[in-house]
Amino acid sequence: MILSKSKALKLLPNITIAAGILAATYVGTIGPLGAWRTAVSALTLASAILGADAVDSLLRFGVMAVSWAAVLLSSGFLLAVWLCRESGEMSLLIPSIGTIAWVVLLDCTQRNSKPRRLQ
Repeated sequence: MILSKSKALKLLPNITIAAGILAATYVGTIGPLGAWRTAVSALTLASAILGADAVDSLLRFGVMAVSWAAVLLSSGFLLAVWLCRESGEMSLLIPSIGTIAWVVLLDCTQRNSKPRRLQ
């Protein structure tokens, strides 16, 4: 089955967040735990969450804007990573938060209002 162009474009936010989860998990689990790996892994997933929300907004409304929900979710994730940076829980935290972001941001079909740019 071949997807039409419009259906393939609708998958772009999902592919963005899936790639972010995979990349962040890979970076977060290779080798010994280090501060740089923790930071890069967390920033990768946070930027994937924001990017997927911006792409979703662009496809739905024609305006590339990031919602407050995505900003709060990304900053909450960065705070959680900062609090758990010394423990070895990064391999569990990243896929869990990524999956939550996927469900919360992209499965929400109730957004009917046009998003406003964050100021």
